[in-house]
Amino acid sequence: MYSDSRPGVPITLRASAASTASANTGSFKDTTENFPQSGNMSVTFDVTAHTASGIAVGFDAWVDTSPDDGTTWLPIANMSRVTTSTATRVMNFHQGRFVSGMEGVIENPAAVRTVNVGTAREIVGVPYTRDVRIRWEQTSGTTVTFAVFAIAGAG
Repeated sequence: MYSDSRPGVPITLRASAASTASANTGSFKDTTENFPQSGNMSVTFDVTAHTASGIAVGFDAWVDTSPDDGTTWLPIANMSRVTTSTATRVMNFHQGRFVSGMEGVIENPAAVRTVNVGTAREIVGVPYTRDVRIRWEQTSGTTVTFAVFAIAGAG
């Protein structure tokens, strides 16, 4: 009897490293065999150090997709803001769409038409394409050490 249950393939999307400025990974299209062709996926953000110099702190991250080979980027989900020194955030996707967040926080599907998705979020089911990237924004003057992992194709 056929079973769709199988283990997922772990993929490192961003190795643990310090970041001192907002940036993105660039597209994963044609760089990682199982990402994002898999319809089912969990993306984990693992923040291991988050520092500030007496200023308000914040670290936000998104999963973005492009419908036109990387010219235009649309946010499809974002994790809840990290304001502590360590945190783990998980975003789950099913059939290419964001479905839920874990770890007691609310991860959000981001609205394509929202200019500032960090503060104004709407539920819009934007599916990801073959062009996917991880994007982050952090408060000026902070250093954030984090990694991003995916488990792709778990059935």
